Amino acid sequence: KCAGNSPSCWTVFNGFIDGLELCGTDGQCTLGLIRFLWRFLEILGVQPDLSCCSLCGEPFFTGKNGGDAVSYKPGGAVYNVNENSFACAACGSGTTSLILNAESVRYLSAVSSLTPKESRLIPMSAESAGQLKQFLFYLIENACGSRLTCLETGMGIL
Repeated sequence: KCAGNSPSCWTVFNGFIDGLELCGTDGQCTLGLIRFLWRFLEILGVQPDLSCCSLCGEPFFTGKNGGDAVSYKPGGAVYNVNENSFACAACGSGTTSLILNAESVRYLSAVSSLTPKESRLIPMSAESAGQLKQFLFYLIENACGSRLTCLETGMGIL
């Protein structure tokens, strides 16, 4: 239902399809799916804020947000399921929530702040891509309110 915002959803979906045509490897397709799901969560209004810790307010990055000039603090971010927010490693320690490493935090932040063309150029390890794929599938299923069998079936493929 386009999350009630057909023009924005069409732009994101069309960009996803166009971006898939530029993919030459399975890894690039996976990253394209990650970018699409993250942007779709924003359209839905349920994308958690990755700019700072929801508990102490400390930013997850140091310096100015200028692409490669951003330096992310070690430890990544801990996702709090109950609050749909992220906490820094210090505040989130001791919780049994999902943890994203610093590379994953950097990637999602870049997808949110850079153009699609710029974010496509950011490299990511296979480990971080797998971590983000599972995390975003979890968020999308929560937003839909049910398990999505197409995602379960495609988990091994995508």
